[in-house]
Amino acid sequence: MERSLALMRPFGDGDYINGCTLGRYERQLAMLAPDVPAATAVLEALRAADPVGRTRTIGDPVFRSAVHKLLGHHRLHLPQPDAAECADLLRRTALLLAAPERSPLAEGVVALDRLGAAAHHGWIWREEREEDAFAHHFRALLHERVPHLIPATPDARILDNLVRGAELLETLVPDLARSTLAHVQVVVVADVPARRPLMPGEEPAFTSLTNPFILGTIFLAPNVLRNPWSAAEFLLHEGLHQKFMDLEHTHSMLRKGYSVDESPVINPPWHRVQLSGASQWHVNRSISVTHVYTALALFFARARERAAELAPRFGPVDSAELELSLRQSFDRATYLGEKLMGARDELGVAGQRFLDWLNGLLRTFDPAPPPGGGYVHLLLDLYDREAREFATRLAHLSPADLEKPVAPVPGASEASTVPALVAHLEAVETARAREVMAALGRTMPGGFDAPPPAASAPLAERPSDVAARFSGVRQRVSNVLREVPWAEYQVAREGSTPRPDEAVRELLGYSDRYLGRLLKHMTASFHAAA
Repeated sequence: MERSLALMRPFGDGDYINGCTLGRYERQLAMLAPDVPAATAVLEALRAADPVGRTRTIGDPVFRSAVHKLLGHHRLHLPQPDAAECADLLRRTALLLAAPERSPLAEGVVALDRLGAAAHHGWIWREEREEDAFAHHFRALLHERVPHLIPATPDARILDNLVRGAELLETLVPDLARSTLAHVQVVVVADVPARRPLMPGEEPAFTSLTNPFILGTIFLAPNVLRNPWSAAEFLLHEGLHQKFMDLEHTHSMLRKGYSVDESPVINPPWHRVQLSGASQWHVNRSISVTHVYTALALFFARARERAAELAPRFGPVDSAELELSLRQSFDRATYLGEKLMGARDELGVAGQRFLDWLNGLLRTFDPAPPPGGGYVHLLLDLYDREAREFATRLAHLSPADLEKPVAPVPGASEASTVPALVAHLEAVETARAREVMAALGRTMPGGFDAPPPAASAPLAERPSDVAARFSGVRQRVSNVLREVPWAEYQVAREGSTPRPDEAVRELLGYSDRYLGRLLKHMTASFHAAA
């Protein structure tokens, strides 16, 4: 599997893809040459440079941005206020290529830290640098494209975890690591402004990011760089998105005329439904994520096999979490791959072959593939994750917070406090689990008792008691639903409306509305008391 993901042409071989990218920029520079003399100078310097210098230059985010903006200005006649600045950046790039030890953006960094010593290792952004023309353009890109992120110089611990994370990645999947990291020129440690401390159990607002307008660059939050294992995972994750973007720019991954505005969308069942639409993925994002999850399955499989052996070098890692992440990676990739088959016409010739290649890898290497079309297991992953997050946050409320009124929720107007709303939710989820089992023609196991109704819910419980009760109810519901073979959920029984898998989806949809209201209330109460 690794050889295919890392070395197979045209989709795996990173050197081949970078060669295609070089050819693309050579053609674009030739197109610019009649209007931008500096383009000719860069083109000649690229051809005279050594392979490392060429690769680092064409991967540089500022060089790429300057070329793209000049093409838009001179070929598409788009207004470009900084066209003269972009032409000057090309002139400076040509001069730097005479001694290409660094990429253009890296030239102004005095103390340059890299992920490693090899040619394919990118460098790590530092705020302490010369504010030259390249830095000015890069900061303008950040302000325009990712204004919510604040870049930072990593401290010694985070820097060490990044370097050791790259080393761990190359220990576990050496070919895939090299093939992926070859597309990452810059690693930026960044975060969003902290409006307030996170409540225990609250997910961070930002973990990692790749932006299609800032190529060759990945953004990682400090919270995902807490140890080498997590750093390795996110270097691979975001690096693969960059690799896909290079494929997208050099191969017919999407049909001619593809538009995000008109693209079909996929709703991943493991994400909460969001009114903003952020939980909906268009075809181009969905196929990139399928690629990421397929490769992550290999990463987690290798990590599981070698966790004990590598612990003395890279620290301990939770084996159960590795097992869970491995299964989820296979399941999510398979789900997306199947859904994308229904949107196949949105892909170009290369994109269709790419999808077939990924689906073939999954069929070959997944030891326990889910049934075709199944998604209940993915819904229950979300159900369990929500239970852990909610119970953790609930347990950190004060007893007085439990008595505060909660804004009315449609369908449960009589439940006006956290314990009462939680009890209402427990009763509904238990009842709906019974309905799902009845639709499946199955009986509930003995001892599966519904919690007391909301009207009789105790109002003076400790927060930890309410959290423990909620966790227990969700665990029982999840266990019962997971005991049913996944394929049975897709069978519509006579008189069963909706189908069992859709009934599980409706159960989570109902609960999500309540949990969203409760989480908002609990977070406000926690910070008001802090």
